[in-house]
Amino acid sequence: MYTIIGLGEVLWDIFEDGKVLGGAPCNFAYHVSALGHVGLPLTRVGEDELGREIVGVLQKLGLRTDSVQLDPSHPTGRVLVQLDRKGVPDFTIIENVAWDCMSADKSWLEAARGADAVCFGTLAQRTRTSRAAIRKVLAAAEGVVRVFDVNFRQQFFTRRIVVDSLKRTTILKLNEDEVRWMQELLGAGGKEEEFVRATMEEYGIRLACVTRGERGCTLYAGDGTVSRLVPPTQVKDTVGSGDAFTAGLVIKYLDGRPLEAVADGANLLGAYVAGCRGATPPVPAEVVSKFYLL
Repeated sequence: MYTIIGLGEVLWDIFEDGKVLGGAPCNFAYHVSALGHVGLPLTRVGEDELGREIVGVLQKLGLRTDSVQLDPSHPTGRVLVQLDRKGVPDFTIIENVAWDCMSADKSWLEAARGADAVCFGTLAQRTRTSRAAIRKVLAAAEGVVRVFDVNFRQQFFTRRIVVDSLKRTTILKLNEDEVRWMQELLGAGGKEEEFVRATMEEYGIRLACVTRGERGCTLYAGDGTVSRLVPPTQVKDTVGSGDAFTAGLVIKYLDGRPLEAVADGANLLGAYVAGCRGATPPVPAEVVSKFYLL
């Protein structure tokens, strides 16, 4: 059994018809847990009603909450979500909230040292305070698999944040749009594979994954390149599907599976969540069994 950390934001995704738990790192930790491992969220909520609700929901989802920090001065994070006709979300992310003020305390650093993998992104690095906390946790996780799930959102990323994150990355995961945005940030041209492999070589990255929505994904590693299609899916909304994909990707990687199995496992989980409402739906036993048979 692996211990895998989701490091960063937790929040409420506010839809027109209600709210659901959100935040890529916590979605990721949930899906790690749903696959039978320890998914540990390192995050921060406000000492308010929304924060208490998040802690309660995380507990009901089977996640540990002893590493969820409580902030007496800042509110719990919220994101306003609008879905287009294809179920693709557009986000308005509220600023100056609890997860902007994370602190790498002793318990977080100990958790990082004992983990098998840590997943982080760009969004929670939008403030100097949380960026410093993330860097301390990643430094403590020396020798641990560090997963940079890019998740560019609004204006909350810079070249400096991206370059610093790449220096700390074992596995890089991004979508096709993020490939182009990263090329612009880094002043790099060329075709996707040329850019990705050059980035891997420059920063010592072992595995890179580019997701393509309904067209599946491509994995790049030292021993080859693999593209795999996603299973046919009736999409309800894509919120959280990328986080489920990342959970599957990391677990298959830690298991030492071939690239084809890594891609297929990740695609399976991502497609399942895209066919559900919200980011953290129950994962049936038959889906889990199918995942481990790949």
